[in-house]
This record gives sequence, structure tokens and C-alpha cells, in this order.
Amino acid sequence: MRNVFTTLLFGTVLSVFTRCGNDSSKTTIEMQDSTDSSQTVPGPVSVKEEAISYQAGDQTMKSYIAFDESKQGPRPIVLILPEWWGLTEYPRMRARMLAEMGYLAVAVDMYGDGKLANNPEEAGQAAMPFYQDPKLAKERIDLALAKAKTYTQADSTRTVAI
Repeated sequence: MRNVFTTLLFGTVLSVFTRCGNDSSKTTIEMQDSTDSSQTVPGPVSVKEEAISYQAGDQTMKSYIAFDESKQGPRPIVLILPEWWGLTEYPRMRARMLAEMGYLAVAVDMYGDGKLANNPEEAGQAAMPFYQDPKLAKERIDLALAKAKTYTQADSTRTVAI
């Protein structure tokens, strides 16, 4: 019985994959003329990266900001909240990626002083105050947002946290 079920499942999956994209009733998408001068090609991206600091009580928050300095005008703010390990390279990399896409991105130091956890026990201890007092997290996020809004590149009417 198990072999019959496996065979039926495999056959169903196989038929789905072989049929995908083979529907001849679909309309053809016409390519737009690449010489159309009404479309602008984006210029080169020049991501500026900075370590930023600000105070949260007696702690110095050591966050990271990135934005495309070749782009003119304000752009939406994206706050990147790190995993419980702290502000590692991963949220910084995501900030650079978002900056390339035209955002002003801030990887937020939630623990202060750039503290990083080296193992799950340390991470749990560092994160515990935020579970015990969710207002603490909001305060830290608000401070990061306030710092981001000091940049002329920031569009303070369009913000998001991820």
C-alpha cells in the first residue's frame, strides 16, 4: 500500500512539473523595444555605510546605516532588527542590499555596546529583558528610528521595521 501511495504521489508531482509552462492557450508577452527613450536606466549604485551611535540610558547603541549616496532625495527608512545573536554581519549585509534597492537601511543594535551572543545561553540572557519588558524593545527601536530621521536622505513619512 505504501508503494502505491508513493507512486501516485510521485506521478502527481511529476505531472505538475511537466505541465507547468506548457499551456499553449497562454498569451505571448511581447518584448518592449530596448531603444525606447522614455525608460530610464538606473545609474551606478554607490552604497555609503556608516557605524552610528546614540544613547539609550547609560548604554551606547552601536547600529549601522547604509544608503545609496548617488541617489538624490529622501528615501524610505527600513529598520532591520537582528536575531537574538545581536548585530552580526547578517543584518549589516541586508542593510547593504536594501540600500542598493534605494532604501535608507539601519541594522539596529538592540543590546547596546555592540554586544554579541556566542551561544544560545548567552543569546537567551541578552534577549530576556525584552521578553520581560516589551516597552524596552520599543524604546530601542524608537531611538534607532530617531537617529535615522536625522539623515537628510530619510523620508520620515515612510518607515518600516523588519
